[in-house]
Amino acid sequence: MRKLTLFLLLFSFETIAADSKMRRFQTKIQTECQEQEVSLLLVKKSLIELLKGEECEAKFTSILIKMCKNIDCQKINQIYREVEQIRSGSVVGD
Repeated sequence: MRKLTLFLLLFSFETIAADSKMRRFQTKIQTECQEQEVSLLLVKKSLIELLKGEECEAKFTSILIKMCKNIDCQKINQIYREVEQIRSGSVVGD
């Protein structure tokens, strides 16, 4: 019973961390794309592609770049790296 409780607590904390990473990525993308309303689903799919190690030529990331005039491949990678470095409110690495 104790192990099950620990597992559930760990799972819930990991889910919160993943959700906050996605929210940070979405917020930064929305800030850069001021004139366009970017779909949350598109941002999620793009983040998943970046997590898999795919480049900007991937399907959803390329759609995101076309939708937003202020974002290019380099900017998306920079935003992704910034979001990856932030863990629980502290910056990890440089």
